[in-house]
Amino acid sequence: MDTTRALHLLHEHRQGLSNQLTAAEAVVSVAGSDGGPALARAHWDLARLLRSYRLFKHAEVFCPAIAQGDTDERRSAADMMVNCDRAAARFDDYVLRFSGIGGTVPVGEPDRRAAMLALIAGIRAHLDNEGRAIERLMNDWRGMPVGMPPSQPAATSLYARR
Repeated sequence: MDTTRALHLLHEHRQGLSNQLTAAEAVVSVAGSDGGPALARAHWDLARLLRSYRLFKHAEVFCPAIAQGDTDERRSAADMMVNCDRAAARFDDYVLRFSGIGGTVPVGEPDRRAAMLALIAGIRAHLDNEGRAIERLMNDWRGMPVGMPPSQPAATSLYARR
């Protein structure tokens, strides 16, 4: 695993998600009775970024750590993968509930906005906890303390433990 490159990409993904969560909060806070289209767009943008981030984590972090890590690293990566999948399922459940797929949207606009704000808070908490855990895992691989900024991406094999 090219941990330097993966940490760099991790920070890029997290910054993009942070920006989108802030933008979604802004939409929710100003949305009136006609906020449906703006909220739908915020859902779509957030779903797209979360899916990209999830695919990145699985391909660049979890699977390589499970394949090449020591016992503790494999367990940690597998636990993070399960938690990631659970968080994705919660988001999918939210989208299904409020998109009207399979039925009608069960609540009014104010309830929908409150639910989205709660969703955003939950995503932020998950990202913070998961981000620290991923940094710990990857810095263990690099032999560096948590919180060290990533340097320039190295030109090593993605799955070669450094």
